[in-house]
Amino acid sequence: MAQHTKIDINQYIGKQIRCSCGRIHETTVKCIDIARGAAGRLAGHIRELGYTKVFLAADDNTWKAAGNAAWQALEKAGLAGEKWIFHRDSDLVPDEQAIGELEVALPMDADLILAVGSGTINDLCKFISTRNHRDYMIYATAPSMDGFTSTGAALTLNHVKTTVDVLGPVAVIGDTEILANAPMEMISAGLGDTLGKYTALADWKLAHLINGEYYCEEIVRMVEAALASVRGLSGKLSQRDPDAAEALTKTLVLTGLAMTFADCSRPASGCEHHLSHFWEMRYQMEGRKPVLHGIKVGIGLVTILKLYHQLAEEKIDFAAARKKTRDKAAWEEEIRREYRDAAEGILKLEEKAGKNNEEDRQRRLDVMEANWPEICRIIRESLPATEEAERLLLSADAPVNPEQIGVSPDLTGTAVRLAKEVRDRFTVLQILWDLDLLDDYAETAVDYFTKGQPVYREYQKKQIKEKIGKIRCFVLDMDGTIYLGNELFPFTKAFLQKAQETGRRCVFFTNNSSRNKQDYLDKLARMGIPAEAENMYTSSEVIAEFLQAEHPDAVCYVVGTPSLETVLRESGVKLMEENRAADRTERGSETPDIVILGFDTTLTYEKLDKASRFLEQGAIFYGVHEDRVCPVEGGHMMPDCGSIAALLRTATGKVPRFFGKPARETLDYVVRHTGCKEEEIAFVGDRMYTDIAVADGSEATSVLVLSGETKRKELADYPYAPDVTAESLETLTELL
Repeated sequence: MAQHTKIDINQYIGKQIRCSCGRIHETTVKCIDIARGAAGRLAGHIRELGYTKVFLAADDNTWKAAGNAAWQALEKAGLAGEKWIFHRDSDLVPDEQAIGELEVALPMDADLILAVGSGTINDLCKFISTRNHRDYMIYATAPSMDGFTSTGAALTLNHVKTTVDVLGPVAVIGDTEILANAPMEMISAGLGDTLGKYTALADWKLAHLINGEYYCEEIVRMVEAALASVRGLSGKLSQRDPDAAEALTKTLVLTGLAMTFADCSRPASGCEHHLSHFWEMRYQMEGRKPVLHGIKVGIGLVTILKLYHQLAEEKIDFAAARKKTRDKAAWEEEIRREYRDAAEGILKLEEKAGKNNEEDRQRRLDVMEANWPEICRIIRESLPATEEAERLLLSADAPVNPEQIGVSPDLTGTAVRLAKEVRDRFTVLQILWDLDLLDDYAETAVDYFTKGQPVYREYQKKQIKEKIGKIRCFVLDMDGTIYLGNELFPFTKAFLQKAQETGRRCVFFTNNSSRNKQDYLDKLARMGIPAEAENMYTSSEVIAEFLQAEHPDAVCYVVGTPSLETVLRESGVKLMEENRAADRTERGSETPDIVILGFDTTLTYEKLDKASRFLEQGAIFYGVHEDRVCPVEGGHMMPDCGSIAALLRTATGKVPRFFGKPARETLDYVVRHTGCKEEEIAFVGDRMYTDIAVADGSEATSVLVLSGETKRKELADYPYAPDVTAESLETLTELL
């Protein structure tokens, strides 16, 4: 890989550029300072540009990263006006609510809006600055996207991702020490957004050739030079090299300038962005945790590269394509089904744009047939190999497969077929639609990601081996993982033996609170697996230890089996029946301090009625674990603790605090009792919302086995993903 070259970005600002395309290119940007020590020059730049009262906007994260220090510098320089910090429990969305908050907070006398952050903050501030006729400046905290200098704001209006024309910033400031230490996910997103320019430029070239769109060769060369500089950064971004962060940020800023010069986003956004927008809209509609835009663009790039390279080798039957008829009613039905709340906006866009108009399609087919050799040449000469792009993305730990961000194969195929409707823009997806190849190519993309993609598969194996290599202790779920019902899986003993041979410890953990530890030790012994008591953990023990530490004198009412009561009693927990007279007399009440709910196979209506009454009277509500069902022989699922909790929640409005997996208390319990560090522990199980979720957000590793409850197609339904997915313990044995 070639060494990256320095970018002279200041050659493009502060002047008019008379271009061979016939236009005059210019930008509102007056100052770009992306280098070491830029943070210390921020106030000076503001003063030199003539501003006196700054309105600073940030969110909780960017305030900590750079906003607080910037505000102190502004106060010291006498430039601080007012500030607004967005507080969100989840990621900030540039929607009507956020716009309204910023509008209300903007003071009348502020002469400069300072956006501290990257994508979302930048889009909100440039939109507000344009509406209120105030200049704005971006103080970049992460090299995560290309919109720093663009004249478009990507907003989510009425659930639809919409780009609004706005004015650009007067300055872009970025300290490379801050940029290099941004969250790695944001750096990966910036690389994905940058590399997406390859397919964006190819789309633009073909739109010019086929549709006669405006095109500027000078702008294309400008972006291609920036891309060349980034191709030399392999591995350096993941090492948080400040020079690499500077090169990536300047490339992102430069592509933003290219959009300004072109007066559109053509130089930087094509159908790889449309895929990203489609996935983003679906995530929002489903209430799922959003994935950074550039991360999705990187996966979109890989998708479109695969389709582009296949198209260049295709033998096109233009006569057959011309005869193809379209069922508009079926198309509208699919749009409503897949775009959901955004469907009406999409249908109105097509009504206005007419990009699927049959007369225009026939005209485009004529142009394509006449220019097919040139189209294939542009594809071959403009685009890197799919594998090269994947290796560069993976060198910065950027995802390259939809499954890495929770996008199912079905949603991948749907995006390829329908993402072109997000924008009125001619891309390769429209070409495939015109040629009646889009459905087939959607299947091609799905097959590539599920059955092919050798670069990713090799990377995945390496990453998994590295993770497994650090593990000292496997925490094994029971049912669905080492056995099913009363039948031991044939590969379980081989795994346990291999773990022992490689110096690893295995402990067993069950959430099932209907039985005690000895019950499970006896069951394992009957299956030919001798286990010591110190290697058998239960959720009942987790909550018992917590109660002893946090509520040593509390009296508890238990909705659970006699086994659960025994575990709690032997741990020193005071149960209501034993302490009614002695401990409640002076209060004159029989109400316990805590109601404890377990998986109660001895459940009676009387127990539920008592628990409900105690909760209404103010008792604390704890659940031993949150399993909703318990699998038994024959594929039946018994209602478990989580389902009983839902019943009591409906009756009382009280939601219990759960222990067992996935509660943090379980991980802490395992750390204490094994003596291992978090990063040395792997939770292995078949249930996403317990066995896998327990490791989410921690240093522990999660291993999902598909031998029990969870099926592979269900992975996309969760906002988190397992670190390792294996068919069974047999696969894990091979990795050891």
